[in-house]
This record gives sequence, C-alpha cells and structure tokens, in this order.
Amino acid sequence: MAEFSVRVLNSENKPRRGVRVGANFGVLRGSSSGYTDSDGWAILSMGDNATAEIYVEGKTQGKHYITDGDKFSFTVDYG
Repeated sequence: MAEFSVRVLNSENKPRRGVRVGANFGVLRGSSSGYTDSDGWAILSMGDNATAEIYVEGKTQGKHYITDGDKFSFTVDYG
C-alpha cells in the first residue's frame, strides 16, 4: 500500500497537532484519514496513484493528484 503525507500549519507557520486530515478518492477507491502528530504531519494510505479531495477538519483543500511518497502542506487556523 502506498502512503502520502499532509502537514498542517497555522498562520504563524507552527505545526497543528491533533487535526483530522482526510482524503476522498471517490466512490470506487474509498477514503483515508488520520490525525496530525506533534510536528503537524498526518500519514495517509492509498491503493494506487489517484486524484483525491483533501480535507482538513472537514473543510476541502481542493483536489490533488497523489502518488506514493507525496507531501502536501496546508495553512489553516480553524478547527
């Protein structure tokens, strides 16, 4: 199984811990979710390379094409 990482920072560029992060790969491919660690990283798994809508605390961060080992970072202050 492949993995990718999502980092969540606040507007002061500090890591957000305990933030729920999710990726929706569509009806046939399912979803993945997790929580950020003390450095703001959440590691999610996926089957194959795919486009997914990424969510942070339930709010969309847009659709992104994801491959094994990709890293994404989002700055959010809500949640």
